[in-house]
Amino acid sequence: MSDIGTPAGGRTVLAVDAGNSKIDVALVTEEGRVLARGRGGPFQPQSAGVAAAVDALDEAVRRALGEHGPPSRPYADHVAAYCAGADLPVEEEALRRELLARGYAPGVVVGNDTFALLRAGASGPWGSRWCAGPGSTPSASPPPAPSPASPPWGRSAATGAAA
Repeated sequence: MSDIGTPAGGRTVLAVDAGNSKIDVALVTEEGRVLARGRGGPFQPQSAGVAAAVDALDEAVRRALGEHGPPSRPYADHVAAYCAGADLPVEEEALRRELLARGYAPGVVVGNDTFALLRAGASGPWGSRWCAGPGSTPSASPPPAPSPASPPWGRSAATGAAA
């Protein structure tokens, strides 16, 4: 066991919700057990720059892990960071590179913070959300395309065409 109770050999994820006004982080096992959590912020890469925004994230991570004495890096096996200001692929990539350079985890995925809710508790791989904050942003993930063997019954245009 490590300082924060991670079973030896158990995989962990550092989950990040980095919004314009606050940052929430949680270190969780792949089974979903919360090992540590912290809060910081704000996360503003457009106005402060990528490095300064990740400095604010680092503060939240240190608050979370500091309760148990910060472990050496990498802190987790994977980082899933959903961030304000990650609006374009080039911005997502800049943030991903910065997180990789800081050694949080060997695997990092970055997306816009509006997509975090689409990943939380959804029973399927699609949905929509409207985030009303300093930057009001709608987001949606479409349902997967149907295979030719299973027509998309229930969608009115497709159902009408199939009939």
